[in-house]
Amino acid sequence: VAKERELADIKARLAPFERQQRAIQGIHSLGNESKAMWAEFKTDARLDEISVSLHRRLLTDPDPSYKTLGLKYPPPTKLAALPTALALLGDVRNLKAVSIDGLQFDETDVAAFPLSLRAESIQIKNGGVTDYLTRGFRLPDTVRQLSLPYNAIVSLDSIPAMSSVGRLSVRGNPITDEGLERLVEKFPSLYDLDISHTKVTDKGLAHLAKYK
Repeated sequence: VAKERELADIKARLAPFERQQRAIQGIHSLGNESKAMWAEFKTDARLDEISVSLHRRLLTDPDPSYKTLGLKYPPPTKLAALPTALALLGDVRNLKAVSIDGLQFDETDVAAFPLSLRAESIQIKNGGVTDYLTRGFRLPDTVRQLSLPYNAIVSLDSIPAMSSVGRLSVRGNPITDEGLERLVEKFPSLYDLDISHTKVTDKGLAHLAKYK
């Protein structure tokens, strides 16, 4: 009986690592099967922290016409498997940073972020994120840095309050002066803000004076 309990205890301790391995393999498989996503996992020297990057895989050169529209990057790619990949991230232990680049986001993708995700840094770059989609953000309170560069965000009014976030980037969004009006309410702990290449003027910067 003692040996059976010991074996059961060992299996229980190994189970999270087995789930993590299956999750990482599953994410790689989704990318390979779709041929539209590349997944890259990195660890620190002690294997204590893991970061993941999910980014668009371009099989052909993009249509250069996007440049005539004043866009810095080609339009994002829609990936049907993205919600599944995001859900699998919940089984990756010690995940500190998540970066998603060039993959189109919709309501299903936003809702797929697992509640068990404990990342400190999340980036969604060139994902077509709009004001409407930010309403669905339900990010863990471990997030200290949120980067949403080169999306389609005009205002931060719709995003849920995130008291844990200290660093925020909305670089390259068409965000306006009015779009920063509720910044302090939404991000009360903010100390680092990147609003370069936006539509914010000196008038909009007055909202930053509310931080003390």
